[in-house]
Amino acid sequence: MAYWFTTQDPKVLNYGEHGHGVWVGERFRNSGDALRSNDEVAVYEVSRAKDRNNKEVGAKAVVAIIHVETIINPPEGPDKDGFLEIAKARLIASDEKGIPSKQLLKILKGINVQGKSVGSHLRGYAARVTMIDPVIFATINEHFTEYEPDDNYQIEVEKASPQVPSERIQKPKHNEQRGHRKLITHPELAAYCLAQAGYTCEANANHTTFTSKASGNNYLEAHHLVPLKHQPDFEFALDNPANIVALCPNCHRLLHHATVDEKQSCLRQLLTEERVRNLRERRIDVTVDDILGYY
Repeated sequence: MAYWFTTQDPKVLNYGEHGHGVWVGERFRNSGDALRSNDEVAVYEVSRAKDRNNKEVGAKAVVAIIHVETIINPPEGPDKDGFLEIAKARLIASDEKGIPSKQLLKILKGINVQGKSVGSHLRGYAARVTMIDPVIFATINEHFTEYEPDDNYQIEVEKASPQVPSERIQKPKHNEQRGHRKLITHPELAAYCLAQAGYTCEANANHTTFTSKASGNNYLEAHHLVPLKHQPDFEFALDNPANIVALCPNCHRLLHHATVDEKQSCLRQLLTEERVRNLRERRIDVTVDDILGYY
């Protein structure tokens, strides 16, 4: 198993449904003899955000980790745009913000890509592929460790019995899954937080939902104020009672999908002095502005 770093454009990495896609592109021909099934690749590309003139804008960053499943040999191409299908790949993890160039340069310091410094390589956004050390790849991969709860989390919270949290400050724990890590969360802790909130939306006590069939209480959802994907920035666990708020489904979706102004208006209702103080007592040393910046 080998580890690679590549610069690409949105056409080259074509994500399909259910996390699968087809890797296409001439740029991997130079690595074709070395690239094998089960290799993993960190993909660096330009943000796909568009401005009002439909021009691509945004910082360049590593935005995905993919796992090569099948090498196509010989390639099945070219397609209508002149690209060759090189391999079928599975998307392991992705993040629109990714690892920004400045941070990435620190990780890749000292690496040359086909005779050029990695900094020059990234500035030119040339189509290049290079094998990298497993330790360096692991540092990149750490950014993409799965931290946010999956879709079953809220169901597990509904079914869980509230458990009084330990007074001891906990460090985060992870499960290993097929060679990748997933942050462990505790639904019973979230259930305790919902009970402590009186099964009332903490953003607006007037918001009503419906009675949960599983718990018999007003249906609410648990939300981590400092998002769990930022766990690498903290020594101690973000899955703690000071960081979990009870929200109605509408407010919860608002914090995930609304405009920045709407999110911040809601967050300011939640970020009381007491809550920020409780976070610091749990060794999550953040200010209100820090938390607003996460959204």
